[in-house]
Amino acid sequence: MRLVKIGSSGSVEPSGICVGTNRERVAKSVKYYGLDLPALKEARLQVMREVQEMFEVLVQTVAAANEVPAAADLLPVPKEAELITAKTMPNSPYALAARSRLIELGMPELIARPEDYPAPVI
Repeated sequence: MRLVKIGSSGSVEPSGICVGTNRERVAKSVKYYGLDLPALKEARLQVMREVQEMFEVLVQTVAAANEVPAAADLLPVPKEAELITAKTMPNSPYALAARSRLIELGMPELIARPEDYPAPVI
């Protein structure tokens, strides 16, 4: 997955570290597998919009918490952050699109880390 990213238009694009023949492979794979079909692009854009809206709510909640420190612990900042992070979990639909939007927003700390992943069932 390091070779591809989701652009702001919802398209699958080569990442910044994708060079040479890998760049060609990405372009061919996108065409061959139909990764930029309109329905897939729209689904990725929908997830990106949802993440953006959730992020905007989180920013407003954080601002409110900073304005009234006495009420800060009563506001749902952790829950809102968890909901955004859940969109970036590997098993979430279009997680790469959600991650891409968070990177664009300058909030990569909301992207799920391996320690956030559910424990494997043994």
